[in-house]
This record gives sequence, structure tokens and C-alpha cells, in this order.
Amino acid sequence: VAVLLLYGQLFGYGIAVASGVIEEKASRIVEILLSAIRPRELLAGKVLGIGTLGLLQLLCISVYAVALASVTGAMHLPAHALGTVAISLGWCALGFGFYASLFAVAGALVARMEELQNAIVPINLLILASFFISITAVESPDTPLAVAASLLPFSSALAMPVRIAVGSATIGQIFASLAILVASVAVLVPLAGRLYSNAVLRTGSRVKLRDVWRATR
Repeated sequence: VAVLLLYGQLFGYGIAVASGVIEEKASRIVEILLSAIRPRELLAGKVLGIGTLGLLQLLCISVYAVALASVTGAMHLPAHALGTVAISLGWCALGFGFYASLFAVAGALVARMEELQNAIVPINLLILASFFISITAVESPDTPLAVAASLLPFSSALAMPVRIAVGSATIGQIFASLAILVASVAVLVPLAGRLYSNAVLRTGSRVKLRDVWRATR
């Protein structure tokens, strides 16, 4: 259940970040914003604001579900249910920071909302693949694929909470996964800010990522 909720949050609120970027680009309001603050600050504020909203929604859903199940006796909740919720929320926050940066860059590359779906296909495939690997990790948490997915930054937000919940992840793996994900977010946000700043001011046809990358060098 936690993996399904995390998948929905990463995908849904990631789309919200990309849509917000396109709206600012289409209305040209981004030109005014970037004259007052740095692109990295604008991107970080957008990710933080939308991410906080998504995290609060996920927290409300989790607390309500656990409380209702406990009161009504509709299902048996293990003793570590609240711990699983807390771990899932923490990894979701970091995973959202990673993916939201990618969604923001994808939104900056296009000029119209109709073009967004094509731009985010690679990101969607990464999230979908991570989701399916995490689901299989419930039954087989120690396979090489599940272990690798729990360490890689693009899938650890979904896979590592599963392996922790079933008691498969070691302390070393947990800290390694956390360190890799935090470091990846720390590197990706400034890089995404540079790509974002070079793409978001270009109007007209869709901007190629290769051209934006060259402009940052």
C-alpha cells in the first residue's frame, strides 16, 4: 500500500511541477521572477512548495488509514506499521526532490501543455520500472535486482522502504542508500536549475535537451 501511494505522489506531484513551469513559461511571468531571484532558488522553491503539499497529503492519508484500520479492526496492523509509514514518508520526500527536478527540466523544454506528455516519457518509465521492482521486492527482497534498486537514487525511494519494512535491508545498505539519494539530490537540484534557466526563457518550438546542456557549459 505504501509503495502504491508513493508511486502516485511521485507521479502526480511531479506532473504538477512540470505543469507549473509550463504555465510560467507561457505567461512570461518567469522572466519577471528570474529578474529578482536565481533560477536555482526559483526551482528549489517550486519543488519545496509542491513537495510539502504532497507530503502533507500523504501524511493525512497514512494517519487516517492507520487510525481507521486500528479502530474498526478491518485489518491486522503489525507493530511496526507506524514505523513503516514514517520511513516511507522520509524516503518519499527525498525521492520527490530527485524526480521533481527532472520534471521541472522537462517542463522547461516544451512550450505548450500538449507537448508535456512526450517530454516526460523517460521519467515516467523510470518511476514505473521502480514501482514494479518494488512490488516484487515484497516477496523477494534479497534478489540482486531488488538490492540494486534500493541503492540507486531513481528507485530507492520506492524499493528501500519495502526492504526495510520486511526486515531485509542491512544497516549498511540503509545508510548507503540514504547517502546516495541525498548526494544525488544535492547534485541534481543545482544542475537542474542551470538547465531550467537556459530552457525556460526559450519560447516557440520545443527545446532540445542537448542544446540546453551545451549552453550550460
